[in-house]
Amino acid sequence: SFLTPGEDVFELNRFDAIYLLGLGELDRFFPEKIPLVDHLDFFSNWGIGVKKLAGLHLDIDYSPQKSSQAMSFALRIPQNIHLVMNPQGGWVDLETLFHEMGHALSHTFTSRELSPSEKDFFTSNALSETYAFLLQNITLSPPFLERQLKLSPREIEAITF
Repeated sequence: SFLTPGEDVFELNRFDAIYLLGLGELDRFFPEKIPLVDHLDFFSNWGIGVKKLAGLHLDIDYSPQKSSQAMSFALRIPQNIHLVMNPQGGWVDLETLFHEMGHALSHTFTSRELSPSEKDFFTSNALSETYAFLLQNITLSPPFLERQLKLSPREIEAITF
């Protein structure tokens, strides 16, 4: 349900929030002609070749056998990190990929030299979430929109303002 005149914001439910956070209105700006996996080339700007990064395993292709819930699994830090997602189409896929990549890179670049209690038995995901939201928010930055998605200044303004 979406608010109509006379409705109260408290009538919204979690499904409304999920829909709104999916930024479906931005789908028209998402270049379907660029395969999702090719957006990973963005990280080469930072000298990171994520497609061939040791310890990082990517399963980001669509499959009817997979859940639509994306996640990163740190099976053995930093040697065995899995990023799994099942693209559904549209803008939310790009944000999801970058969010989960934040988690995955956080674990992949954790030092092997740390003790198990420091790297394997962490009690907070705060650091990983910081990287996840940083990368997710990059997808809405004007330089990313221009260089990675090849959007026009007018399209960028429509998204960012």
